[in-house]
Amino acid sequence: MTDNTLTDIMSIILITGATRANKICVPFPVIRAMQDKGQPRRTAAEIDQAAEALLRRKYVERLPCARPSEIWKDMPRLGPVTLKVTPKGEAAINW
Repeated sequence: MTDNTLTDIMSIILITGATRANKICVPFPVIRAMQDKGQPRRTAAEIDQAAEALLRRKYVERLPCARPSEIWKDMPRLGPVTLKVTPKGEAAINW
């Protein structure tokens, strides 16, 4: 069930998590703009927007996190959280 509507950023986030033994997507890889002709890296806001879209599609899930290197956000009621690829997310990239 490959999802052909994924953006390049969303695909890279899912692939990053899927290749790790613990399936954690954070820290995110450095993602450059598609036309890599001197353009800057994708902004943190762009990457967060893609991560939020993956959450809405249930391709990743939020988990409590104690490791500083794996914290995605500090949520007001949840505390520090990270993102983990779900089986549905792996299916979306045909993993």
